[in-house]
Amino acid sequence: MKRIAITIVLLLITITLSAQVQLYEGFYEGMTKKESKKELSQNKDKYSVIDFGKGVEWKIFKPGLGITDELYELHFLSSQGYVSGQNALVYLETTADVLKNMGYTVYLENENWKYPHYWAVKQYTHGLMLIDPKKTKIVHLYYSGTITIARMTIQSLKYTEQQLAESNNKEEVSGF
Repeated sequence: MKRIAITIVLLLITITLSAQVQLYEGFYEGMTKKESKKELSQNKDKYSVIDFGKGVEWKIFKPGLGITDELYELHFLSSQGYVSGQNALVYLETTADVLKNMGYTVYLENENWKYPHYWAVKQYTHGLMLIDPKKTKIVHLYYSGTITIARMTIQSLKYTEQQLAESNNKEEVSGF
C-alpha cells in the first residue's frame, strides 16, 4: 500500500514539474514572486550578463520581472543600460540571428519590426516573436518608449496566445 501511495505522489510531482514552462535557466512560469526574487538574487552574476556575441549582452531587468502573483514573463534589457537607435537594431537583429541558429522559428513578425522610427509614432504592440524548438515559449524582440530602447521578453506560448486573443478581442469590440 505504501508503494502505491509513494508511486502516486511521485507521479503527481512529475506531472506538475513537467507542466511548468522553463522560461530561462532557473525561471519557470508560475513561480511565486518570492521564488523569482530568490532565484534572481542567488544567481545575480549569471543573470546580469547574458552574452549573445558581437557585443550584445542582455540582463534580466529586476523591476520588470513581470510578476503579479505568479511569474508569467521575464523582461530583459541591455547589460550596458538603455540601448537605442542603430545600436538597438544591432541588438535585436543579432539576438534574432543567434536564436534562429539555435532552432527558434518565426511565430509572429511585424513587417516594420526593424525600423525604430515607426515604433514611437505607431505604438506597435509586437515586433518579432520567435518560438523555441519545443514549441513551449516565445522570445519577443521589440522597441520600447519614445527613444526606442531595445527590449526582449520571454513568455510561455500559452500566455502569448492568451495575450494575442485579448488584443484581437479589443480590436473587434472597438471596430478598428
